[in-house]
Formats: sequence, C-alpha cells, structure tokens
Amino acid sequence: MAVTTDRVLAGVKRRAVVPTNQVTLDDTAILALIDDVIKLDVIPLIDSVNGEYFVTTSLSALVASQSNYDIPYRAIGRAIRDLKIRDTATNFVRNCPYIEPEDAHLYSDSTQDFGHYFQGDEVVLIPTVASTYTGSVSLEFWYKLGVSRLVKLANAAKVSSVSSPSVVVESVGDIVTGSVIDFIRGKSGNRIYSMDKTVTNVAGTTLTFAAADIPSGLVAGDYISIQSTSPVITMIPDECSPWIERLGAREVLLAIGDDLGSDKLAPGIAQGRDNLLSLLEPRNEGEAKIIVNRNSLARGGKMNQTRWSYGRV
Repeated sequence: MAVTTDRVLAGVKRRAVVPTNQVTLDDTAILALIDDVIKLDVIPLIDSVNGEYFVTTSLSALVASQSNYDIPYRAIGRAIRDLKIRDTATNFVRNCPYIEPEDAHLYSDSTQDFGHYFQGDEVVLIPTVASTYTGSVSLEFWYKLGVSRLVKLANAAKVSSVSSPSVVVESVGDIVTGSVIDFIRGKSGNRIYSMDKTVTNVAGTTLTFAAADIPSGLVAGDYISIQSTSPVITMIPDECSPWIERLGAREVLLAIGDDLGSDKLAPGIAQGRDNLLSLLEPRNEGEAKIIVNRNSLARGGKMNQTRWSYGRV
C-alpha cells in the first residue's frame, strides 16, 4: 500500500503532539517542512547506498548545428548519472564520455572521438554538431529524478478506471483542462510512470489526454497530480516513512519553539538512520557488483565512437 501524504502528515502531528488549535503552522506549511527534510536528509541517505533508487532516463533528439542541450530540469543536483548516444532507428547505444572543458579545443571535426562537458545548466557536445548532420540520433540522459513536492490527497486525482484516451478518477482535485500533470504509480515505491503530460479536457470526473500520453501500466489506484507534485512520496521505499515522520516532527517542534521536544526526538532519528542504512544496503544481497572498464583493450572496439559531424554516429 502506498504511503500517502495525508498519512505522513498525521504521523508528524502525532509524533510532535501538535495542538489542533495552533495557528502557527497549517497543513501546507507542515508539508513544506517535510519536503525540506526529504531533500536535505532522506534523498542523500538513500543515494549514499548507490542503489539507483532515483535513476531514470530521457531522450533529447540531436539537432543539426546545435551542440548545447539542457540538463533535464528535474534532475537532482542539476547533475546527470551518464550521457549516451542512442540511434533511434537501430536502437544502438554508445557512450558519450565527459571531457574536461579546458580540453575541448583538442576535439575538432577531424577527430573520431566525441564527448561532452558542462556549461552552466547545459551539456555541450564536442566536436560541434555540423549543419550537415542528418542522422536519427538522440542524447540519452541518465539522471536522478527529484522527489515530487507533496500535496494532500484532495489536491490530486486517484484513478478509478482507464479507457484510452480517457481516465475516470474519484475526484479531479486541482486538475483543470490544460493542466500539465504527472502519472504516478499507486503502489509501494510510487515511481512516476510519465511526466509533463497535458490534460486536453475535464468533464466531471473524466480526464482526457492524447492517447499516446497515457502510460500502458496505468491502472485503478494510481494517481494523477499537477506537474512535479504528488499525494504519495515518490520513489522512496515505504520503510523510510517512519523516519520521515520523525524528521518532520523535529522541524515542526523547532518551528514552534519547542527545542526540548525536538531534542527528545534526536536519539530516535539517529537510530532510525542507522536502521535504514542496514536495510537499504546492499540492494541486491545475492550478487557482487560487476565493474566494467569501458576503455579496456578487450572492449575498446565496441566502445569506440565516430563523429556525428557528417551524419555518422
């Protein structure tokens, strides 16, 4: 069963013993505090075990004369896990290695190797993509997707049934015609099926989309929520929810000036962190991690690249 934001919100209030008549923090403010502890405490902890919990991919078509491409806007830390070149016609994938910016001048149209470097919020391909490029190639970004901002169940839509291109929901929440939304799995893990899709029409409790935008796995019990928001904690194991509640309760107590109450939560928070680390690592207990040397003599021929300057990749 999914851990909903309403459940976490209730858990935070219970642990902090928040008075029902207090006016300092409403539910929206408490959810904002929970968002903060997820970003500052929970995501770094889960990411530290190298279990690839947040990793996803996206494609950006290679365009003639364009060498600068935006990093996916929801990537954690404005960073990428890896960058590859995918031929969308043959589905053949090759590496696009990172090059130090100061070495970019070593790559020209006459070189056979290519790569990328960072410039602000973009990746820059080297050598530059020529105006004569005509290939069917995309950049495949591997990156860690940020956890969606929490909203209450009433603000989102829970799927009742799916009949493409329409989806019937229990209630539409904040969704209106033209809303840009995310499709979110309603079971443990709560991965995001697909992002940034547009609602073409809202009629009662029926939402209509372009048929291609509805994920094939969408079923009753899943959620639809405004872009970058979610009524469940996305991509984080359910076992983390008690720790999130304790962290959230600590922030609430600090916000209302109850330093003593906050200090009393510290031992449980520290113990919870240790317990989660032992639970999450390793993610696969039965197999050792295999390290692949992409540049070894044995694999070099398979990993070599050829330039895209004249449509060859």
